[in-house]
Amino acid sequence: MIETHLDQLRTTLEQATGLPENTKAELLELVAAIHNESSPQAAEAGATGTTETSTAGISGLMASVETLEVSHPEIAALINQVAITLSRMGI
Repeated sequence: MIETHLDQLRTTLEQATGLPENTKAELLELVAAIHNESSPQAAEAGATGTTETSTAGISGLMASVETLEVSHPEIAALINQVAITLSRMGI
């Protein structure tokens, strides 16, 4: 189900006309990173992989989010709201 929401978010970002291209590219990269982290293959790799590998992936994602928060605080707040909504839905 989260893949469906991520696909919808990706489609919306691709069709957005009010975003600068570099911002759109950054957001699409984040959506792709979240999609990769949430895929069944990533979960399986996480279960059989090392804690070090999982920590590195999470650290990289957190660094990307922090960079986005600094450069585009309004978009970061919007993504945070989406995450909160998905969390409340049990996703």
